[in-house]
Amino acid sequence: MQANGYIAPLDSGVQAVPIPFQLEGLSLRRRGAPEHSQDTDDVLQEVCGYTWDEVVEMKAEEVVW
Repeated sequence: MQANGYIAPLDSGVQAVPIPFQLEGLSLRRRGAPEHSQDTDDVLQEVCGYTWDEVVEMKAEEVVW
């Protein structure tokens, strides 16, 4: 399956199924899922509207990671 391109390694080493089509002349970078809580700060501030101080307080209380 790997030899035929049905399974491809991601940067993290995880094996995954690639997209089911190819775009000529475009090289898509393969990447895995984000690390646990990688985007927590951004989501809490930009999407949920919390201030940085509120995010720090939630982390101190172990409400978020």
